[in-house]
Amino acid sequence: MAPWAENVELGAERVLEILRREEPEELFVPHRREPIRQTRDHIATTDIVMAALASYRNQITFSEYPIWFWLHWP
Repeated sequence: MAPWAENVELGAERVLEILRREEPEELFVPHRREPIRQTRDHIATTDIVMAALASYRNQITFSEYPIWFWLHWP
C-alpha cells in the first residue's frame, strides 16, 4: 500500500467538490508511472484525482503528462 493511501479518500472528496463547482472540460495530471523516488507527490496527486473521477459523472477529457521522462529515455 502506498504511504499516501490513507489520504486518497479525503483528497478525492475535495477534488470532487472542485470538479463539480468548476465543471472543467479537460484535466491534466502527472503520469502515474513516474519513478517513485522523485515523484511521490505527483503519483499521490494522480491517485487522488483518479479516485475523484470515479465518482464524477460529467464528460471530461483526462490526460497524463510526463515530468521525469528523461529518466526513462532510451
